Amino acid sequence: MPTIWLRRYSKLSKWLLWAVLGLWCLLFLLWLTIYLLIAPNVNYLRPLIEELASSALGQTLSIGEIKANTTGWTPSLEMSDVVLINSSNQQTLSFKKLHAFVTPTALLKGGFSRIIIENPDFDIRRTTAGLIEIAGIQLSANQSDEAFGDWVFSQSEWMISDATIRWIDLENQKQPVIFEHINTRLVNGLRSHSFRIEATPPREWGTRFRVTGRFQQPLLSTHESRIRDWQGKMLTEFNQIHLSPVIDGLLAPGNKLQINGSGWMRAWLDFKPGSLSQAIIDTEIDQVALEHESLSHKIDWYKLQGRIHFKPWLDGYQVSLDKFNLLENFDSKPKILNDFRYSWSSSKNEAEFGKIELQDLQKLIPLVNYADNNWLEGLTQFQLSGQLQHFHANWQGGIFSPKDYTVSASFFDTSLREIGSKNNLKPANPIALNHIPRWDHLSGSIKLSPNQIESNIQINKGHILWPYLSEDESFDMDLLSAQMSWHKNGENQEFDLTQGIIKSKAVSGDLRLSWSKNDASNKLGFLDLNATISHAD
Repeated sequence: MPTIWLRRYSKLSKWLLWAVLGLWCLLFLLWLTIYLLIAPNVNYLRPLIEELASSALGQTLSIGEIKANTTGWTPSLEMSDVVLINSSNQQTLSFKKLHAFVTPTALLKGGFSRIIIENPDFDIRRTTAGLIEIAGIQLSANQSDEAFGDWVFSQSEWMISDATIRWIDLENQKQPVIFEHINTRLVNGLRSHSFRIEATPPREWGTRFRVTGRFQQPLLSTHESRIRDWQGKMLTEFNQIHLSPVIDGLLAPGNKLQINGSGWMRAWLDFKPGSLSQAIIDTEIDQVALEHESLSHKIDWYKLQGRIHFKPWLDGYQVSLDKFNLLENFDSKPKILNDFRYSWSSSKNEAEFGKIELQDLQKLIPLVNYADNNWLEGLTQFQLSGQLQHFHANWQGGIFSPKDYTVSASFFDTSLREIGSKNNLKPANPIALNHIPRWDHLSGSIKLSPNQIESNIQINKGHILWPYLSEDESFDMDLLSAQMSWHKNGENQEFDLTQGIIKSKAVSGDLRLSWSKNDASNKLGFLDLNATISHAD
């Protein structure tokens, strides 16, 4: 029995040996064909190559000269003065030289081991119909375009040096944007694709930038050119960028957003098959100016610095900030936004942020066009101070007219004074907004929704004034604390005040209060009050 297996193994080894020898002989014949047949006569094939390429591209291809370089172990073909002309007799592509390095293994795959293009010059257009054209060739999903793309991404290496590309947006009627001195390298592996691009944008955009990326295509993918199926990472680096001309050049003419400022920016982009999964942007921008139709006037900052996260969220997007610093002027203290997150979609919206000074948050209110929002307009007449330690909200519908919402917040040492009241809580205008109480040194937390409010508040060594009850007299508090809750279920309502404690020179004691209303016919409801007064003047 072992003898039979040895014989079979011996025959298999011989067949494998002959297969390897046959492959080497085939490669050797291909090598001889390149050196002895193709290389010396390659220029005679120029008319045939021009005809085949013109037929495939739908444009007229003109090649000045083709010659072969057979020195060394890797022969190469060189094309010079290549021009592509469309049906309107307009030049869509030109380059001085193309070097294609040939190896037997590359020929077996139907390509080259390396392709180098020198000084290409062409346009990338967005047509009035929104379609993209590169050098007059329209990108589409038909089989011929996919076959050409597969061939491009199956070549081992592409190098482009000193290219010039014009971006022409006919759909949005933008002025052409010219990118110069573009150097590109694309390396294709069995299932991997990595690239590096360096380019000089228009002078008003900033200085030279760099883009690098590494991607993997699916294991069972049969088409290298299906970029939508790739996954990987991309890094974009701008050492100096001017925001206004960049945004103006990329966004549609009807865009209402205007951003001015200059600085540096780095962006890491993560892609999964079919979409962008995450973007992380580090930036530092000086002399920032922001204008939008939703703002009542322009926002100006001396410096903006930090990290921005961007990712899909439900069927919308989420933006978050990490250690984001804002400087209003040269010598101002940086304002740090920690753990800020804003998410929006067609079904709901969500906002969350960490510690922030209330006086800084209040400065944003006058920037908002708050027409028909009296509560926002009312807040502009007050001066807020203290710290909002945490805030979280989710809602449906508009931010000022939500259909359903849940809000929770915690705050520390807050004060609400009417503007002009200076060192006390007395209102500057006694008849204005008397239903709103004024206070200082208030801390606590609150959670509210359309049918529920829960709150825990405390005032230490502070004051409280409610013009609705008394326009002149404020109450000095050594301590005021309470836990309160309100619930509504249809016509039924309940309010509870527990652990109510008051300590002051005028009065000290404890308070418990419970109120309920069970139906519409009972207008006043039922009240249960329990109070203990330990001191009163």
